[in-house]
Amino acid sequence: MNYLARQLHLLKSSSWGLALPKGSLLNYLKLKSGKITDTLGNGGVYPPMMSLLTVQRCNLNCSFCMGVKKRADWQEHELTPKKLERILELDIVSKVLVVIFEGGEPLLNKDLPELISMCRKRGHLVGIVSNGILLAERVDELVSAGLCDTQISVYEDTLGRLSKILPKVMSKHLGKLPINTSYVLPKSQLLSAQKGEFKNFLDLINMLKDSGCSSLKITLCESPTISALDLTETLMTTDAVYDEFIDVCRTNLKDICFEGYKSNSSFMPSSKFSLYFPRPFEINNSGRICRLPWQHIEFDADGNYLVCCHMDTELDERAKNVFEAGVDNINHEKAQKIRKALLDINIPLEPECVNCVQNSESSFFRNV
Repeated sequence: MNYLARQLHLLKSSSWGLALPKGSLLNYLKLKSGKITDTLGNGGVYPPMMSLLTVQRCNLNCSFCMGVKKRADWQEHELTPKKLERILELDIVSKVLVVIFEGGEPLLNKDLPELISMCRKRGHLVGIVSNGILLAERVDELVSAGLCDTQISVYEDTLGRLSKILPKVMSKHLGKLPINTSYVLPKSQLLSAQKGEFKNFLDLINMLKDSGCSSLKITLCESPTISALDLTETLMTTDAVYDEFIDVCRTNLKDICFEGYKSNSSFMPSSKFSLYFPRPFEINNSGRICRLPWQHIEFDADGNYLVCCHMDTELDERAKNVFEAGVDNINHEKAQKIRKALLDINIPLEPECVNCVQNSESSFFRNV
């Protein structure tokens, strides 16, 4: 399923747009036309996508994880129906098209079906980002609650388990619940796989395709923090191994829609399994292509707002919290500085945006 087919599936899930929140489609067209400023809402553009950190714990313990780690008082920081109701009532959420539950591992949240149902009753489409380990156990109740889209983060350590879980899930829900997957690809892994002509990655792609999944998105590995920038594992424009890997995939993988870098996809919807490659990274450029601060809004379960995954923590927590400071905090000074610089090449980028892969001139960024 390519990008356009995925969009059509989501549109169909909303009764062809009739069930979506009022004004959400017009707001989306306004955003895509480029009518954006350094502020959100208040008569301007509203974000069409919202992510919610549903839990701050995980059933895996990956050393490279950029996400949250389990805290001692984790129960106090889980998303509950009561907390979600407060977030859904915010004006900035009124035109959201897609709500995404993530974490941590969102399938650990016992209230997840109720949370999904609450969003669907307000017209929002709902997706989850998960490692998939608990998917077979919970997928029936999630689909019944109205889950529209699933993104599975695939790791080398979970491949064996997913090869058994995904076919089981898809045999019951094929056609009703697209499962899209992603894989963070470090440079060292690709160089190691080069010796075996990338057979392990070809096997991975075929396993996902044969399981009934809709797509695989390759993601560039980047530094976990901007303050400790380390691009040694990031695939660059100078890394010939990346082009070689893509060429091997195009030669050996059949009946697949290739998207992104070196794409051969058309602008027509396709039901074929799609494989997306990002453009390799180019350091020290002045790219201003990122539109994440307009396309996407993120809250944790306590109501703290994040401009993006690289938002620093210099602000007082209360200044970022919509429960404490009100919804106007999404346009606080730091957030506006980030947006202003992304819109004006004459303004220096904020530290969070310098050398971010989303803002590289050679990056290719799409929202859901």
